Amino acid sequence: MIGVDVGGTFTDVVVLNPTTGEITAVKVPSTSGNHAEGFTQGLNKLDVKLDTVSRVLHGTTVATNAAIERKGSRTAGVFTKGFRDVLAIGTGQRFTGGLFNPMFRQAKPLIPRSLSFEVRERTDHKGREISPLNKQDLAHVATQLQDAAVEAITICFLHSYANEGHELAAESYFRDRLPNIFVCRSADVLPQIREYERFTTTAFNAYLGPVMEKYLSSLQDKLRQNGYRRDLLLMTSNGGVISAKHASRYPVYTVLSGPAGGVSAGIYLGRSLGIPDLITYDMGGTSTDVCLIKNLRPAVATQRIVGGLPLRVPQMDINTVGAGGRKHRSNRKRWHFPSRTRERRCRSRAGMLRLGRAGCDRYRRQCCLGPA
Repeated sequence: MIGVDVGGTFTDVVVLNPTTGEITAVKVPSTSGNHAEGFTQGLNKLDVKLDTVSRVLHGTTVATNAAIERKGSRTAGVFTKGFRDVLAIGTGQRFTGGLFNPMFRQAKPLIPRSLSFEVRERTDHKGREISPLNKQDLAHVATQLQDAAVEAITICFLHSYANEGHELAAESYFRDRLPNIFVCRSADVLPQIREYERFTTTAFNAYLGPVMEKYLSSLQDKLRQNGYRRDLLLMTSNGGVISAKHASRYPVYTVLSGPAGGVSAGIYLGRSLGIPDLITYDMGGTSTDVCLIKNLRPAVATQRIVGGLPLRVPQMDINTVGAGGRKHRSNRKRWHFPSRTRERRCRSRAGMLRLGRAGCDRYRRQCCLGPA
């Protein structure tokens, strides 16, 4: 059995031999351009024969990073006529930024208004059809979507949680007309009342779908080339696992799933040691994750804020703080660089450190803090 955890700084690979109980682990730098490279590098370093492996478990931050950094796919939305602005209007609630901040700006929706389209249809809150789905509107929207060169489509109709018939018909139509585009619908992703949360969660799913499909397809191809023939299993945000096929279809369940593996391990240790109440503390190169466990049950949440927007999926209530980013900024004069060229790349024109994938974090193994 193999477990692979891809973090922001390092990729950890652990191999368990169930017969002997022997555990072997290796740590390699994460490859920000393509996480699958770091994955395979770790496996090659351990020299594991994948045709003898019974299971591969994978914890990944691909969906989380794409959501936070807004590096997902070009996504369009199809809404009930009169409700195309639900994502922009929201609920009036400030999810981030502080209640008393006069300079507060609401996070922009994942789907811009220019890619939000309407079709005539209506169902009431009990699932009774008021207006049938207009096929002419669907045909007109499909043409516009094709011209806009979108990569993903989200279908969000009013009260579809009570009757998903119209969404099913629209999904079938778009899959036939636009077979190479990722399509998902709100009643499938989150069949719950409250339009804004349902629409936003479905938008996340469509926004991340092509990204996860590409990543998992590349990763599975590499595993097959090395002899692995079983399903690749991915960690979910509630501590469980799902197949790669399911994760490609519902990538929202893998957002914030990385820290869930540490909490699951903490529960296992607590049960083994007879300690039912504990706090897990998982510190990595980019973040520190803390979770409260009471009576061997982790705190759970039904909604988290990701990139300033609500994501409503079952998940462990893990609190995350940055590990070092503020310290880096406050101690910028103490940084030492291997060359003047590297320093120019890591500093802005004002002399401040540029953190993130495009700045100093790309060269974290060559740049370091010196003495005070």
